[in-house]
Amino acid sequence: MLIITLVLFCSCSITDPYYLNLNNMRQNDFIINKIDTLYEFRNDNIVEIYSINSSELRYLLNSNSSNYKLIIFFTNWCPNSSESVPALVNELSNTDELDIYLVSPDDWVRKENYLRYMNKHRLNFNIYLLDVFSYGEKRSPHYRMKKFINEICLDCDDIRGFPSFILYDQNNFIIFKHTGNIDANVIASKMQN
Repeated sequence: MLIITLVLFCSCSITDPYYLNLNNMRQNDFIINKIDTLYEFRNDNIVEIYSINSSELRYLLNSNSSNYKLIIFFTNWCPNSSESVPALVNELSNTDELDIYLVSPDDWVRKENYLRYMNKHRLNFNIYLLDVFSYGEKRSPHYRMKKFINEICLDCDDIRGFPSFILYDQNNFIIFKHTGNIDANVIASKMQN
């Protein structure tokens, strides 16, 4: 009985086929750049996928002088966000004084999926995947996102699901948060208040 229990327990530890047989060579396919907070982070029209944690996001927000910063939590596999977020981002991309950060709770093994997603929707924004070392390889994106959000926002228990939005002002105070699809006019109106 004890052996059966141990076998069952061990068999539950591998939850995602992406992690099986990832030798060092295959892992190199999934390398994602980190944001270098020691030097000025520049994005000179180069759109990439980065790994991010909460301190690196704070660095990006603090080093940004735009009047408004919008964080969009999304996934490329969730029907609510996979189609609505690109349309919203493209509509908001011409908004003056707004910087957009696309954050996904997925990890490095989904890099290729996000590269295809960026190309398909012609997204001209970086995508930030949650850092494996900070948020683990747990296959629950809701768990990873909640852990990240708890580190960046003390009053964001109502932010759940995809897409979700947090709008910051120039001083990095949260002025609006929302979960679910939203119209660009709503975000624009929050920026005018």
